[in-house]
Amino acid sequence: MRTLDLEQRIEAEGIEVVVRDVLSSLERLPTTERGARLAELGVACGICLGADPQAWESWLTELKDSGVLGGRMPAENSNRLLPAQSSFLADLLRGAMAEENDDATRARNAPPREGGRRPEEKTRITDHGFPEIPGYEIVSLIGKGGMGEVYRAVKKSSQVDIALKILPEKLSRDRQFVKRFLREANIIVGLDHPNIVRGYEAGKANGHYYIAMEYVAGNSLAELLHMVRQLPETYALCIAVQVGEALEHASRRDLLHRDVKPGNILLGPGDHVLLADFGLARFVSSDSTRLTQPGMAIGTVSYLSPEQARGEQDIDTRTDVYSLGATLFHTVVGLRPFRGKTPMEILHKVLTEPPPDAR
Repeated sequence: MRTLDLEQRIEAEGIEVVVRDVLSSLERLPTTERGARLAELGVACGICLGADPQAWESWLTELKDSGVLGGRMPAENSNRLLPAQSSFLADLLRGAMAEENDDATRARNAPPREGGRRPEEKTRITDHGFPEIPGYEIVSLIGKGGMGEVYRAVKKSSQVDIALKILPEKLSRDRQFVKRFLREANIIVGLDHPNIVRGYEAGKANGHYYIAMEYVAGNSLAELLHMVRQLPETYALCIAVQVGEALEHASRRDLLHRDVKPGNILLGPGDHVLLADFGLARFVSSDSTRLTQPGMAIGTVSYLSPEQARGEQDIDTRTDVYSLGATLFHTVVGLRPFRGKTPMEILHKVLTEPPPDAR
C-alpha cells in the first residue's frame, strides 16, 4: 500500500482505525514485507499529524515489537515517544482494551491520559437510538456528511427547533477530525449574516462533540435540482446573489468556505437562501488553521476551482466565486460543468479544459 493511499485513508477513516488495521494485518504478510509496510505507515502518520516521519517509523517498529495490541507499552519505550505519539498511544491502548473488557474493567485498567485523567465516559444514546445531548430532544436524522450527522432537535428551554451537528463516535477519537469540527464550530458561532446558517453554541456532552445551529425548514438546492433538474434563470440568480452576499461577508473576515455546492445551499421560506457547512473553511492568512497538506485537493470535485484541484494552499476568495459559478451553471443548465465517470476524470477536465459554454 502506498503512502498516499494511507494518507487518504487516515483523512477518511481516522488515524486510530488505520493504524490498528495496518498493524493487525502485518501478521499476514511475509516477514520481508513488514518493514516496508511499517515505513509507509510511519511516513503517512508523520505527514498527517505533522510529526517527524522517521520518528513515527521508529516508534511503530517499537510498538509492534512490544506487542502493544495485546497489552501495555513498556514504560521505558513510552518515555521516548513524542508528545503527540504518547497521546495517540493512550487512545490506541484504550481501543484495544475496549474489545476485551467490559466498561468497568476498561475504566479501571486503561492507561491515564496526559495529566493523569482517566478515559472519558462512554457516549450515551437515547432509547430511540439518537445521541443524548443535555438540553435538547432529538426528533429525527436530517442527513449525514463526511464531518458529521445532522439532526433536527428541540431546545427544551425554549421549544425552538434546532439543527444539531454531531461528530460520529469513531471520528471523535481522531484528534485531526476533532480539530476540524471545533474549528467549524468557532467559525459559524462567530459569523452573523442573514444568508449564513447561524451557530448558537458548541460543546461536548456525554461523549459527543456537537454544534447547535439554526434549523432551516426546506430543501437544499441539491435536493431541489434532483427533483426538477434545472431552475429558471431569475430564480437561479436570486439564489446566487444571496450566496454571493454570504461569501462577501465571510471574505471580509478573511474566511474561505472551500466547499460551495448545491448540497450546502439551503432554501428557506420566502425564497430565503442560506449557506451552510463550514467544515472545510479556513482563514486565508492563518497557517495555524491549515489541517490539510499541500497537494491535497479539498472540496467536491464537480465544483472545485482549478487551484483547489491542484491542491494549492495559497488561495483566496476567488476560489469560492468559481465554485459559486459552477453551482450557478448547474442550476441553470441542469448539468454539472464538468462530468466524468470517476473523480479523477473530472479533476483532469477541471485542470485541462476551458469552462463549458452554458448555451
